[in-house]
Amino acid sequence: MRTLVLILAAAFVSSASAQVANPDVARWERQARAVTIIRDDWGIPHVYGKRDADVVFGVMYAQAEDDFNRIETNYINAMGRLAEAEGEGEIYRDLRMKLFINPDSMKARYRTSPAWLKTLMNAYADGLNYYLHTHPEVTPRVIRRFEPWMALTFSEGSIGGDIEKVSLGQLEAFYGRRPAPAEPGGFQEPSGSNGFAIAPSNSATGRALLLINPHTSFFFRAEVQMVSEEGLNAYGAVTWGQFFVYQGFNDRAGWMHTSSGVDAVDEYAETVTKREAGYTYRFGRDERPVVEERITVPYKTAGGMAKKVFTVYRTHHGPVVREAGGKWVSIRLMQEPVKALTQSYVRTRARDYAAFRRSMELHTNSSNNTIYADADGSIAYFHANFIPKRDTRFDWNRPVDGSDPATEWGALLSVEESPHLLNPAAGWLYNTNNWPYSAAGPNSPKKESYPSYVETGGENARGLHAIRVLEGKKDFTLHSLIAAAYDSYLTAFEPLIPALVKAYDERADGDSLKAQLAEHVKVLREWDLRWGVTSVPTTLAIAWAEEMGRGPSAGQHLQALAAASAKLTADFGTWKTPWGEINRFQRLTSAIVQPFNDAAPSIPVGFTSARWGSLASFGARTYPGTKKLYGTSGNSFVAVVEFGDSVRAKAITAGGLNSVPGSRHFNDQALRYSTGDLREVYFYRSQLEGHTERQYHPGDGAQGARPSVQYRSPSGIEYRAQADTGAIARAEEAVRAAPRSVERLIQLGVAQSGARQFREAIQTFTRGLAIAPNNPMLYRWRGHRYLSVRQFDRAMSDLTRGLRLDSTNYGILYHLGIVRYQRGDFSGAARAFARAQPRAPDAGELAGSTDWLWMSLMRAGRAAEAKAMLDRRPDSLPTTNAYRQRLRLYRGEIGPDQLFTPADTSDVQVATLSYGLGNWYVVRGDTAKARDWFNRSVASGGWPGFGFILSETELRRLRRGARP
Repeated sequence: MRTLVLILAAAFVSSASAQVANPDVARWERQARAVTIIRDDWGIPHVYGKRDADVVFGVMYAQAEDDFNRIETNYINAMGRLAEAEGEGEIYRDLRMKLFINPDSMKARYRTSPAWLKTLMNAYADGLNYYLHTHPEVTPRVIRRFEPWMALTFSEGSIGGDIEKVSLGQLEAFYGRRPAPAEPGGFQEPSGSNGFAIAPSNSATGRALLLINPHTSFFFRAEVQMVSEEGLNAYGAVTWGQFFVYQGFNDRAGWMHTSSGVDAVDEYAETVTKREAGYTYRFGRDERPVVEERITVPYKTAGGMAKKVFTVYRTHHGPVVREAGGKWVSIRLMQEPVKALTQSYVRTRARDYAAFRRSMELHTNSSNNTIYADADGSIAYFHANFIPKRDTRFDWNRPVDGSDPATEWGALLSVEESPHLLNPAAGWLYNTNNWPYSAAGPNSPKKESYPSYVETGGENARGLHAIRVLEGKKDFTLHSLIAAAYDSYLTAFEPLIPALVKAYDERADGDSLKAQLAEHVKVLREWDLRWGVTSVPTTLAIAWAEEMGRGPSAGQHLQALAAASAKLTADFGTWKTPWGEINRFQRLTSAIVQPFNDAAPSIPVGFTSARWGSLASFGARTYPGTKKLYGTSGNSFVAVVEFGDSVRAKAITAGGLNSVPGSRHFNDQALRYSTGDLREVYFYRSQLEGHTERQYHPGDGAQGARPSVQYRSPSGIEYRAQADTGAIARAEEAVRAAPRSVERLIQLGVAQSGARQFREAIQTFTRGLAIAPNNPMLYRWRGHRYLSVRQFDRAMSDLTRGLRLDSTNYGILYHLGIVRYQRGDFSGAARAFARAQPRAPDAGELAGSTDWLWMSLMRAGRAAEAKAMLDRRPDSLPTTNAYRQRLRLYRGEIGPDQLFTPADTSDVQVATLSYGLGNWYVVRGDTAKARDWFNRSVASGGWPGFGFILSETELRRLRRGARP
């Protein structure tokens, strides 16, 4: 007894200590109750709160649920702490950040920030800390507690901030006292984005339209909605860890940022002299002291933490970052984190042009152009928002003389002094990271009106393409704007293909190379310059153009074509390989740096690198061990928006919103992404009715444990359970009231299965069998769930025993048919489905058993029986499910391109339809198309579905070279 008292006392002390250590918990919990998160059927969080601060708290919590790792990584990178997590190789990246980001300075700026902004920064930190409090199983790599000032370290939202213009190699050479490494050469995938705005005069509805099409690395931003009773109502893409919508829209206005070619960062060649007291630099007639500062960079080693201490140097221009021509080079860039965070947030609340323009007067959107549209019918273009006035006598593309006062920055150019458009007569405007001088065709800003530092770039292939799809077009709709954004023409090949054809035609007729390439050139000569998954010319043209830029055949048209053809043949068996078989989307893990595997599931993508003028961008290349090209950047979040009395939008996010493999939202948008099939955006709360997956407050249902692993695929992907939305808790309560009730145990197991907690359900059914060892329903349910976790032998054992106990049970017969089918026993499967079919409890199950019976008979080589069975129309009862759609395909009532409907959005539905279509191709002998659809099924994320399970099986057979 005394021992028990001591244990209880210790527990009380421990609990009290925990409460003392977490004095903020009560406050967090109060704020959590003021927040409602509604996850729609794509997993996108719609966050509602009374105050803006409540919404910020909720959106940070929701982001952390989906990908805490990316949030933390963004901040440890922004604060120069990456080496603490990843080791010595990141020391100079951290040093670069620490040259500009000083925690003491950021804390001081936080303390003097406007009260309203401090409130939001507090909510930002509280939301993340509450997530960590309610998820103790999550172990941060570096940041154990988020502080409000940290929001100022990552305040602008661009994928590549101004700081990243500092060369890491040059920085290491200067401060590491070693030779500078060679700068990376060769082709670099174009980065940037597309933005289109259509005026009411050019739209079918008389309303303004906006295309939002950032080209970033995949999974760089999440999709959210933020709604408060204080007037906030923003939807769009938010960079992980930030509390404002970076590219998106509210109920009246929308904005899209594209990377600019502005010169907003300048280098100064400093004349430095070593003195007894330290270094000095010349400025005019003065000698000024170089400021010296010690920066410590901690880094992780195998034996623990170590540190490297640097003495760094600064002039009034900024930190010294390299040496060139015997001079130290300092760099100057915008450093206004409070203004930048303010502008990033307040523009999301701007509901008309005047308010949005006022946000631009803060001048901290330094590296981006902005495309704007609103419900009043205004469309606008704003050039980069931070442009210091400079003396045009100097070449600002190179380091200027830091000792010359004439090189000092002047005041910032106003919006009017920068390239700017408002409602151009053309009725459209755009930017594709090109110069602004073609932004609205003949109504564009004039180059001669601006100093050269306003824009250092030029036109690009996407710009030419944008003009092609916008100029002279009227009656734009959301659908035709999507079509324009995915127009398949490749402008870069307009000059390239004729040059190749000319080189071919000029060769002598007896030339052996000309004879060898006759078919190749014919294919390219007849090509319409459009990409597509079935396009062989796209494959050949891109392989040729890339070969033209490298290797011994560089610049030699026909030699490069021969080399490209040979490589395609070596890699894929023929140069006549369709583009979609090579150009692939694949998402296997939650890693920020994704692995790729030709043997693992992937799906075809038709669009290409922006390098070739494709507006829809897909930056793909090979990786170690792969021959196929896998995309990692390009189209990421895409949205089209129509403004008016109400707003309507369609959107897509690459892959899916959640980073956990096995989550239904890990890859549920991949198929739509690959085809440009944008889904409806649920902007108004009423639109969420019927499209709500879960509604909760932050902290609800937090179990203190990460969802359990249910199945680990042979390639290492972990598929996990989902959180309880209340059904399991209610069923558990019912079981506690009657622990020996088999009926209640079955209800609990079914509830667990609804949250994909299949292993837990198996344990529940096993508890039931200990009470009632001859209950056939327990074997039916446990066998089904063994199927879900791929324990096929146990599934067969349970279902076989269940059938002996009840030979008329539909569920047992149906699932026994699935197990036999998975084993390749198609005749045995057909017998089970034939017995199940007349016992189907409803029209949906009848369609399912009919479908599987047809597939089993076809795979057993009994096509005549399969046709006769369908002709009897045993599935005549009306229903609408995936099986009914597949049966229509089998009967020839629809074609394969009509199988999917707009309603087919769930991961299991996509997996089911994809498998059915793959099998349809199998029985027609087209294993290439079958493999493609099996891959799509596995890429759907619908891992519990039988279509997914059987697709895995079919792909294994195909890899072994066996007949499916």
